[in-house]
Amino acid sequence: MFMCCHPTLTPASAIALTLRAVGGLTTAEIANTFLVPEATMAQRISRAKQRIKDSGVPFEMPAVRERTDRSGSVLHVLHGPGAGLQLLATLDADERLAGHYRLAAVRAHLYEMIGDHTVAISQYRAAADRTTSIPERNYLIAQAARLSTDQH
Repeated sequence: MFMCCHPTLTPASAIALTLRAVGGLTTAEIANTFLVPEATMAQRISRAKQRIKDSGVPFEMPAVRERTDRSGSVLHVLHGPGAGLQLLATLDADERLAGHYRLAAVRAHLYEMIGDHTVAISQYRAAADRTTSIPERNYLIAQAARLSTDQH
C-alpha cells in the first residue's frame, strides 16, 4: 500500500492503483466504486503507473521517513465500515449523488459489516427501490431477504 500511495499521485489515483494492485479488484469494479466509466478508470490507472515511472522515484517500499510522509494517503485508502459511513455522509450533501441507489447499497453493506442488520436491510431495500436495473434490484432485494432470514 505504501508503494501504491506514491508521492507523485493524487489521492484518487493512489486509491485506484491500490485497489487494483493490492486489492485485486478489476478495473470495472473500481470504476463502479468511483462512479465513472470503465475506460476513464483504465486511463487513470495507466496514467498513475506512467506518472510513477516518469517521476524517477522508485516504485519500492519507501524508507521509514518516506513512509511517515505517505501514511496519510495509506490511511485514506484503508475503504473500515465506520470510516466508510462517515465518508458517505459527506456525499449526501452532493446533489449529483444524493439519493443515488449506489450510496444506499454501499451504506447497506457497511451497516452489514458493522452488524446492524436492521439498518442494512432498510438500506438494501432503499437501494433496490431507486435502481432502474432489474438485475441490480433483484440482487439488492436478495441481500435484504438474506439478512432478514439471518435475523430470525
